[in-house]
Amino acid sequence: MEPVVIDTELSPLDWDALQQYVQRRAWRQTSFGQRLINGLLAGVAALLIVYLLSFSFGRISGVAFAAATLVSALCYGVLVRRARRAFRPKPGSIILQPLHFEIDAHGIRTTREHQAGAVDWRSIESIDETAEHVFLPLDPALAYAIPKRQIVALTPDAFVAQLRQWHAERRGQGASPAPSAPLAGQPGDVATDSAPPASLGAVTGAAAADAPWQRFWSDLRSNLLVGVQVFFFRRVQPARIVATFDQIVTLLLALLAVASILDRVTAGADAEFNSFGAYTWIALLLAGLWVCALVARSFSARADTRTLLAVALATAPWVVIATTLLGLIPVFANHAAWHVYAAIAIVLGSSLLAIRAAYGSIPRPARIVLAASMLVFASVQDSVYFDTHLWTEASDDDESLDRPSPEEAEAILFDQQARIDEAVEKLAPQRPGVADLYYVGFAGDGYQRVFRRESLLGQRTFAARLGSGPRSLELINDYQDRESFPLATRVSLRYALSEVGKAMDPDEDVLVLFLTSHGSREGGVYIRSGVSWNDSDVPPAELRSALDDAGIRWRIVIVSACYSGVFVEPLKTDTTMILTAADSQHTSFGCADDRDLTYFGEAFLQDAMPTAPSLQVAFERARKEIADREAVEKLTASNPQMWVGASMAKKLAGLGPFPLPGPVAHSD
Repeated sequence: MEPVVIDTELSPLDWDALQQYVQRRAWRQTSFGQRLINGLLAGVAALLIVYLLSFSFGRISGVAFAAATLVSALCYGVLVRRARRAFRPKPGSIILQPLHFEIDAHGIRTTREHQAGAVDWRSIESIDETAEHVFLPLDPALAYAIPKRQIVALTPDAFVAQLRQWHAERRGQGASPAPSAPLAGQPGDVATDSAPPASLGAVTGAAAADAPWQRFWSDLRSNLLVGVQVFFFRRVQPARIVATFDQIVTLLLALLAVASILDRVTAGADAEFNSFGAYTWIALLLAGLWVCALVARSFSARADTRTLLAVALATAPWVVIATTLLGLIPVFANHAAWHVYAAIAIVLGSSLLAIRAAYGSIPRPARIVLAASMLVFASVQDSVYFDTHLWTEASDDDESLDRPSPEEAEAILFDQQARIDEAVEKLAPQRPGVADLYYVGFAGDGYQRVFRRESLLGQRTFAARLGSGPRSLELINDYQDRESFPLATRVSLRYALSEVGKAMDPDEDVLVLFLTSHGSREGGVYIRSGVSWNDSDVPPAELRSALDDAGIRWRIVIVSACYSGVFVEPLKTDTTMILTAADSQHTSFGCADDRDLTYFGEAFLQDAMPTAPSLQVAFERARKEIADREAVEKLTASNPQMWVGASMAKKLAGLGPFPLPGPVAHSD
């Protein structure tokens, strides 16, 4: 059959139709894995929206988030529309100039002013048509567009049928004689004025001006999919890894974005940027680069380090997500050592899989390098403080507040033991045969007096309800008053418990230990005395050790602090009652100087304790009051916790009458 000759001239509407065709075709050819990556990227974008909104406005409602998402989608649509218009070819553009087609059994030859070229049928992927156009795609971003209105040699249906016949014949056989004009991609291509061969009826704006970006996003999706497969124990072909400089930089930025967003979401509404965390990330990334280089060197002197680095960076976000989720599981949140071991196992396993993905195997030298690196990290982490959190709980800037000179601070701290001894000597003696109640209050943050007020109210409340008044000891940090009470430090708490334990009968007497301050999942109860620059917090394990060493058997431990639920598991014994203002995953509220008490202190000490028939009932009333208040104020539930050992439950029932003296006045 003679060649089919068609002269075309595309209009802007033809250009738009070609754009839509290429986009639809690219979507149909997207694999499930690529769509999964696109979904993950959309999820990261949604998290980024939450992050930006919470950073700007604090806690946001679901309606506000939905509205912001809708506005973002509309803005995205407007930007895409404007971009399409910007890339739309102008009148007189070479893409809209007349194009001459000669099509036969061998392929397609095209000519336009100053350009000529040819394409074999084997380079045409398919023959597609719509009501108004015939499309001949060469790749996902490149296609011929032939308007049906300009097909005059045959009817459109006959023309499409003939094209499909030639396409099937040519792609179904081996080599055949070349067409009369040279084929694109072979020696002898015709291209005058240094212009590219005219192999297209039109090219989309994205293909003409945006081809590098399309390749960039395609490579990024491929790398991210590699990271997913590596983390979930799937084999990866090294050829799928794109280790260009722009990909490595983008993967690094994606890792930092995921880490920052997760930190911001889990740190609470009042979180602030932690510059030390940024320095830690820089150090760890440099260390990771050295490890990748050493592992590559263990293969051969010419092994490519960038490939391993690209795989590691693509896998790292999943490692960060997994270790963060581990921290939300109570068994790991309450046992820091278990969390560390699990995190090391995840990092080690992912590293081995990344090496296999990059090089196809994991030889013994690479394993030795990786094991040695992990041992070095484990050995230095005790002496080098690693804090990868980019967002942490907000803290008041106390540098401008008055602090004693080093000499004065040393004298104050040296005097604390004598002051505790003096306070213990003033305690009423233990009464044989009577279950006496002792009270130790601990207000950790000396720069917010709400904790001082709460600890003193706790002393008065337990004195009125259970008769602990003459057997009460307070440890209080207050930068405005360092004379009225011994300081609340880690050392003074252990010493005070030791001395009070000596005064108690371990078989009869009960200790109420009330700790109030800020709190964290890692450190426990926060200490800021205003005297020492290196105050250390009171973690759950340290508190349990101090109580055990003091020989105090019967314990009522009340912790009013954020994340105070971390104390429940470590302190559990058959003779212990534990009350906390929050669970291990959430903050409590009301820790502000413009308040008399925290939400927990107000609900439990001020509202519930004066009229409740038992501690358990008082706590349940307080928990309900707090939940109702948080719901009204649209706050994330703090979930106060209570645990009572079986023997302690009987002990509480046998303490005697629980008098109802009425409300307890609170003052500073």
